[in-house]
Amino acid sequence: MDFTYKAYEKMVTLLRKNGYVFSKYKDNRMPNLKTVIMRHDVDMDLNKALRMAVFENQLGITSTYYVLISSDFYNAFSKNSVNIMKQIMNLGHDIGLHFDEQKYEREDDLLKCLDSEIDLLEKYIGKKIDSVSMHRPSKDTLDADWVIRNGSVVNSYSKEFFQEFKYVSDSRCNWREDIYKIIESGEFNRLHILTHPIWYSEKPRSMNETLKMFVSDAGIERYETLQDNIKDLDSELTLRQAHLLPTAMSQICDKIFDSNRLEFTPISLEDVKEIYEYGKDSNTCRYLGWGPYKNETEAENFAKYKIAADDMQWTIKENSLNKVIGAIRLYDVDKIQRCVSISYILNKQYCGKGYMTESLKALFTVAEKLGFEYVYTYYVEDNIASEKVMRNASMVKDVDYSEKIYIKGKMYREYRYYMRLGEGR
Repeated sequence: MDFTYKAYEKMVTLLRKNGYVFSKYKDNRMPNLKTVIMRHDVDMDLNKALRMAVFENQLGITSTYYVLISSDFYNAFSKNSVNIMKQIMNLGHDIGLHFDEQKYEREDDLLKCLDSEIDLLEKYIGKKIDSVSMHRPSKDTLDADWVIRNGSVVNSYSKEFFQEFKYVSDSRCNWREDIYKIIESGEFNRLHILTHPIWYSEKPRSMNETLKMFVSDAGIERYETLQDNIKDLDSELTLRQAHLLPTAMSQICDKIFDSNRLEFTPISLEDVKEIYEYGKDSNTCRYLGWGPYKNETEAENFAKYKIAADDMQWTIKENSLNKVIGAIRLYDVDKIQRCVSISYILNKQYCGKGYMTESLKALFTVAEKLGFEYVYTYYVEDNIASEKVMRNASMVKDVDYSEKIYIKGKMYREYRYYMRLGEGR
């Protein structure tokens, strides 16, 4: 089984097809029922846990997410982490305690330590903890078959769930048994499936690739925390200066690439005259938050700012004319959902020739290479031409999205289209 959401969905479909009922730990007191318990140990990344929780909700199933409050990778009790756990619970899932016995000295009373951790987690999430899973449990702990709080809290590694159920795990990004075959075999009435959200994404990734991405994202998370605590952080330290833009993203910002008729080049001061040409037109800038330019100096200041900023923006040059006819950019990076947005502008003299549709498709390829899974574009209700570009690029309208926005003092209704990259294209 691949470590993709599509493969995970296939597993869920097979479970349903083969008559399994999705249950939680305290539901399992009927041994004759064909049942499956889905469990997730959140060792490293709460954001990926939320991504999986949303996906499972879309599939119509619930499971239990075990939070490691002693993790060195996330602070379970930060405002953001507590908010994530509450979002997971609001999706119908349970939060459980992931208990690491190795953080305590052997002479400690581990059951008392576990009890204290349960109290602490309950305090922060505002809800009773019904079950506990062990983080890398020792043989002694497994053999002890702990009864927690007189049985009111389930031990997911008790003999009932670890031996009487068929237990299958994807530990270290490796299914040691073929989970599909186990489901289809009909041999087991009760399944206990452990997965780790960190391993799953839209496209197949090796353990090495996933861990490299995790390390890269950690630096960006630290930078975002600084932004929340230091006003105007960009004036002191940009992502690029901190060497935190992922290598691929840093390279693509400075890269020239092309399509059939067009060349996409990083913004240059040599382009100022042509940037001013399309940016001075009031109709072209009608639905934008800036412009029109009053003079070339404004266009030059814009170019200087974009050259200095952490911005993935390129001019669009028509090859046969050797002329800049517009610009296009990637922005609003969401590392949790692996999505990014695209905005664009085109000289009105070159509208209706398919240039912007061609540009969008070229940026889809760039976004996919950078590891994004979804691309979004936005337009306001009166901007029919922009919506047409999105349709021509085979994008899909997001029927659930509609927002009120103000542009130059006027209120508009904003809509958006999306493209699923990779297998979705």
